[in-house]
Amino acid sequence: MKSLFNSILGTLFTFVLFSSIAYGQSEEQLAKQAAAMDINTRQQALDELAKRGISENQARQMARMRGIDFDAFLNNYLGNQESTPSQGLNPSMPQTQNPSEIGLDTTTLADEVIMDVRSLGTTKSDSTYFGYSIFDNNPYLSKDYLVGNIDEGYLISPGDRLRIVIFGDNSLEVEAEVDLNGNITIPNFGVFQAAGNTYGTLRDRLTVYFGKYFSGLLSARQTTFLDVSLTQIRPVKITVVGESNAPGAHLVSGMASVLTALYTSGGIKTSGSLRSIKVYRNNQLYREVDLYDFLTSGSLNEDFRLTSNDLIFIPPRQSTVTLQGEVKKPAIYELKPGETLQDLIRFSGGLPVNTSRETVTIQRIKSDMERNGQDIYDRFLTSANYQTASEYQLQDGDVVRFFPILEKVLNQVTLSGNVNQPGDYPISEFPDLKSLILNAGKNIRPNTYLGKVDVYKENLNGKRSFTTYNLQSVLNNSLPIQLESQDSVKVYSLQEVQGEKLVYISGFGLDSSDSLISNSSQNVGSLDSKGRKSLFWRENLSLFDLIFQSTSFEELDYQSKLLTSRIDLKRFDAESGIFQVNTYSLDKLAELQETYLQPKDEVILYSKEVTEVINPTVRVTGYVREPMEILLTAGMSVEDAILQAGGFLEYADQDLVVVNRERFDYNTGQLSQRFDIIPDSDYLLGNTNSSNTNFVLENNDIISVRKQEGVEPLRSISIDGAVRFPGSIVLEERFETFSALADKVGGLRDDAYLPASYVIRNGNVLAVNLSKSGNLQQSFFQDGDQIFIADRAGTVEVLGAVENEVNFVWKEGKKAKFYLRNAGGKVRKEGGKAFLIQPNGLSSKIGLFKNPTVLPDSRILVNRKPPKEKSDKPFIDTFIQILSVTTGALTTIILVQNLNN
Repeated sequence: MKSLFNSILGTLFTFVLFSSIAYGQSEEQLAKQAAAMDINTRQQALDELAKRGISENQARQMARMRGIDFDAFLNNYLGNQESTPSQGLNPSMPQTQNPSEIGLDTTTLADEVIMDVRSLGTTKSDSTYFGYSIFDNNPYLSKDYLVGNIDEGYLISPGDRLRIVIFGDNSLEVEAEVDLNGNITIPNFGVFQAAGNTYGTLRDRLTVYFGKYFSGLLSARQTTFLDVSLTQIRPVKITVVGESNAPGAHLVSGMASVLTALYTSGGIKTSGSLRSIKVYRNNQLYREVDLYDFLTSGSLNEDFRLTSNDLIFIPPRQSTVTLQGEVKKPAIYELKPGETLQDLIRFSGGLPVNTSRETVTIQRIKSDMERNGQDIYDRFLTSANYQTASEYQLQDGDVVRFFPILEKVLNQVTLSGNVNQPGDYPISEFPDLKSLILNAGKNIRPNTYLGKVDVYKENLNGKRSFTTYNLQSVLNNSLPIQLESQDSVKVYSLQEVQGEKLVYISGFGLDSSDSLISNSSQNVGSLDSKGRKSLFWRENLSLFDLIFQSTSFEELDYQSKLLTSRIDLKRFDAESGIFQVNTYSLDKLAELQETYLQPKDEVILYSKEVTEVINPTVRVTGYVREPMEILLTAGMSVEDAILQAGGFLEYADQDLVVVNRERFDYNTGQLSQRFDIIPDSDYLLGNTNSSNTNFVLENNDIISVRKQEGVEPLRSISIDGAVRFPGSIVLEERFETFSALADKVGGLRDDAYLPASYVIRNGNVLAVNLSKSGNLQQSFFQDGDQIFIADRAGTVEVLGAVENEVNFVWKEGKKAKFYLRNAGGKVRKEGGKAFLIQPNGLSSKIGLFKNPTVLPDSRILVNRKPPKEKSDKPFIDTFIQILSVTTGALTTIILVQNLNN
């Protein structure tokens, strides 16, 4: 329950309540003001947040920023209690005033805080613009930035809270706030002037001050020690204007710098300048900050601490220069007047080593003075020299492109193909073709084609040519060949030149998983896309050898299905240019053993299936354990098929089995013939050797085992709710009415309410009204149904776009609009269509002339209308700017009032 309050009510308090009070106000005062704001339920808190677009993360951040111990407040004043309309947030605190009565303009002040929090959000920047992405991950969303590491130069001022601890021989611990006069009051020790001291000198002055009261603090041998820390730093109000993602007034830490303020305001738009951020103090330009030093080198020399009422102005970007091509950080940069190409390169991190320094192209827009009405285009292309980059000034709109160096590698020759070590080698070490192959390539492989080696040449201009030499002549020194830089040498294998010598076999009985012979070819031994299996050709490979090695020829089952009378041999005829087919027979083994194959021959095998069925089957269906299709065997009976299907299931009719056999008659339309078979139980049990039915199954017969007539599983139904003996009951008859079922559980209780009762089937509510007389006498129940009898002690839940989502105690006879009205009615401008959803699954629409009666445990749902899109963007921008100025002024007024108090 506590986590629920933390996430919902706590968020509302932080923004609506905490924003309207001064820092350091007591928790008791906070609780009183919360009660005065009439926040009664969790839903009210949620609705308030939704209206203002506030997230939990932002709420917690603002609580810390206001100096509120959020969890302590909830524990001390709310605890785990759940508020009710009559009690408010805390029953112990009376509801005496509303915000307007105590002089708080909550709408304006809440909007001020919303602007403050939205400034903490992150806006995903356009990555093409350099530098703006540093604001994408805002460090102030997850840190308490009002208190952090304090540097020694921090100046103590009114509003700071100090903790002083003395330990050792003496002890003291005190916490005090610096008042408007700059003093802190230390009980029993008087007043100490703290303001004006730096954090570094404060400890020394306090040591001297307390040295008058505690021994051992100032002595040479120190036995008493003092420590001072800042527990709360005064907030500083600054204003950010110009090209900010969230312009307006913001509260920042007293330690905040310019960079901190930019983060707090959500960062800079890509239309704003990163090079000339101006800070005004006392209506005068105090300093100008250039973020490029921070972005390119991490230097924060120009960053400085802000004071209250400083104004930060972000002007429009001074220029847009695009850097493209082979650079480290291609992006859009902002250059100041007078900055050069060298500055642009420096901002991008320098050039990569593979960037060409020869030519830099610059696309430029003509100036207004250069344009005239006769020109069609106002852009032109020019170039710059990298050597003079420090003198070349860039202009607004320039597009600078660097190019990579060429991929060519000097002093290189490439060796590929059928050698032991192909690769790229320096030509200075292997200047001729023979040394390249024998020394660099570690000699040729055994199956190398010696009649050919190709040398491809390409000069620096990219012109290509090649020459073919006799490799045998090169290697035996009869043909010396000198190489040049960029040459590419290719050595060929016998297979590349002549092609692999393979034979093929396809057709019946091939298994692609069998590897035929050991070889180095990936495809040999497996079926190709044409369904063929390949083998390396060898001398004296006969037709019979190929069939014997490629199939399960020795298996009798395979031989019984193989068409032995025809084997085709396809052979390429070089003279005609086409394949010739010769036919052989397995009945003539001698001829097959003497027929020798040639490379590229293909042998085709056929099965007897070309003219007959070789795999006859029958099908067993119905009440058997494993309905299946079974391979037909010779003399198979009905009992044999049933046994292979696992036997009869429980409730199966074992006295009569139906067999349907194909009988096609086009004239009469007959498809099958029926046979009623009485199974031989003795044969099924193995008491006899043959079935007495004398019925032999044929191919495609379908055996149907039926269920016994009138037999079905018992059905169990549960009845719960307002009955005398809730629980499960078993149906005793096939058709039992609801009235009969109710009698079996002792009847309905006096508080039973049938109109709201319902039935659950397969996890879903069955839309049926049990109170209707027709349904009382019907039997529509199935096994596993759950019947729930409602009583009159139900509730009614109102959900959706209503002023107050709430649960009501059901009242008999009341209609939907009664509950809708008591929930505050529909939310103005958001409420859509309303529906009544009854517990029995039935629903009704609630409208002008439709007001259905509500049953207990019903729900009333009001849909929300989709939000309308606002298109008047100029009006919104103007409204936000006015609101930011107004809220900033209000924040200042409240701070001054509380400081005076």
